[in-house]
Amino acid sequence: MRVACKLIKECFGHEDGVMCLTVFTDSVNNTVSVLSGGIDGTIKEWNPADGSGGEHLLKGHEETVNCILIKKETAIKKVAPPMAISCSDDKSIVFWDLRTKAQVKKLESHQSAVNKLVWKDENEEEFYSCDDEGEVRCWNVDSAAPKLTFHAGIESINAILYTNDALWTGGDDGFLRKWVFSEENFAKMDDESQSASTLVPVTNVEVINTDDTVLINVITKHANGNLWIAVGHRSLSAVQQRNSDTGALLCAFRASDWVRSIFFWDPDTMLTASDDGNLNAWDITSFIVHDPSQLPGKLSAPPSDENEAAAHEGRSEASNTEFNDTRAPTPALLAKGADAVMDFCGVNHMGVVVSTSDTLLNFWKLETVE
Repeated sequence: MRVACKLIKECFGHEDGVMCLTVFTDSVNNTVSVLSGGIDGTIKEWNPADGSGGEHLLKGHEETVNCILIKKETAIKKVAPPMAISCSDDKSIVFWDLRTKAQVKKLESHQSAVNKLVWKDENEEEFYSCDDEGEVRCWNVDSAAPKLTFHAGIESINAILYTNDALWTGGDDGFLRKWVFSEENFAKMDDESQSASTLVPVTNVEVINTDDTVLINVITKHANGNLWIAVGHRSLSAVQQRNSDTGALLCAFRASDWVRSIFFWDPDTMLTASDDGNLNAWDITSFIVHDPSQLPGKLSAPPSDENEAAAHEGRSEASNTEFNDTRAPTPALLAKGADAVMDFCGVNHMGVVVSTSDTLLNFWKLETVE
């Protein structure tokens, strides 16, 4: 079985590059749309079935929109309208009413560009944000001030994921960190004398053994519970599967260029979008690891020259587990663009994937073929 795709429509929707996408399911009107955020600071809405739309404009950011989070209607009698929450290089977080397309409120607590947002749980009452200075904040959707603030790294935090009562963070220092918060942590933040920097991660894993700068661009979760992350430095780009309790590496695939987005089309098919303009499909059937004893063969990342060979020696038990499995799948190239694919999202029940490249939105029809 493999996945194939064909282009439905190519749209020019923003005045500058498109940076992020998300799917909005309107249960009241029984419709599905895709929201796009651009460097021009705007958010637009599209019909994924045919690529139409782009007329509805949400404008409240002064700089690049980096991430859009959807809050569904309140479950009880749908008394609250669905909302979009967006973050931007302008240091703000903006709430939008998706019925009226009006701005509800703006949070301006961060001191640098806000990169990502993630829900704390299915209740969608609390969410986390991360920024360019390594700061992470926890918010209640009804409050104007963060519930918790702490430093998750010395550099930019680019990726966050909340799962199994823990927050995972990754960024420009190449470390994957797991944070567990008690009510005591939150209570301490009521005392202004309490420094957020006293919080320490329960897991701290260096994802590639090298002295080069390593970036973690993506952290996501497979249906089996394991983490999948995208990492890169100047001589290696890879996608890694890791244990969601310990962060231990289970397997890794080399990518042709830096991976900006990961999406699971089904439990056996992983889609990746990368800086070389590729939209790839990976058959990961034999690599869904439930038992760490099922690890494939060991690999160290290749040095960029002979003088850097020593840089790849293990620095800790957790980090000295990089793999180059000869059984690693060869990705199927679904589409090739001239520019980096910055993000993509899937509307699975419609068989549609939407990708972004420069100012373009590409709408693709995906099919599983023999």
